Amino acid sequence: MSREDNVPQVGAGHYAALCALFLTLIFLVQLQSGLLLTNLFAAMVGALALIYRLRLGPILLVAMVAVAQIALQIGVGRDVGPSPQRALQLSDVILCAAVLGYVACHYRLQGIWYQLLPTDVRQRQSAPRRRFPWLRRKTPVLKEKRSAGQITAREVAWLVATLPVWAALAQLVWALFPQQWTIVGPSTELGRILLALWLLTVGFWVIGTLLDFWKLRRHEPATAQLYLQDLLWRDTRGEQRRVNRWLAWWKLARKINSVG
Repeated sequence: MSREDNVPQVGAGHYAALCALFLTLIFLVQLQSGLLLTNLFAAMVGALALIYRLRLGPILLVAMVAVAQIALQIGVGRDVGPSPQRALQLSDVILCAAVLGYVACHYRLQGIWYQLLPTDVRQRQSAPRRRFPWLRRKTPVLKEKRSAGQITAREVAWLVATLPVWAALAQLVWALFPQQWTIVGPSTELGRILLALWLLTVGFWVIGTLLDFWKLRRHEPATAQLYLQDLLWRDTRGEQRRVNRWLAWWKLARKINSVG
């Protein structure tokens, strides 16, 4: 027996099973916190997104869980059970890991269902029509899907093993936020959530700007010149087209006058 025969075979079904497991954990943890109606709705959204392969499924699930948790923190979303404690609990880490795991697994499934990379409209599933070039738009765009046979057991195991680490790190960062926040409002949990959202938005914007600048600085002179020429054409293509049209008319008029 070869070494490859000892490696367990995995596929897209394993990611689907993990999505169902994480969705069950989300439902149980939120039910323990006292959520019932919003919890059921979030579970149904996640299940339908998995069954019908909805591309917006992970975003909808995250939005539903966020709304339920915000309502729970401000004291209006509890349906059953006692009021939850404000201290850091193991259930918070499990909930974070479950939501992150569902989103990661669902997006990996989308790479198998739809496409792994963004579609390129220039790549078509069939050769262009030379006799009727205007019919090329009706040819479907080529979608580069990921093969389910490329999924490995190490990939799935690494994903599951790192989920608690990221969840615990997020909870640690949340615990470091100031308890008293009186910049624009009273010191409440909602204020801490707004502060966290603001910091995440600004942080991602700053990081994205720095990465774009670093990427541009790594370009060679020829590549940078081509990029600047493309920007110049994009900003002044209307004026350049108008000037070139006038030059063409002037040359044509001068040629006619010289012949006459």
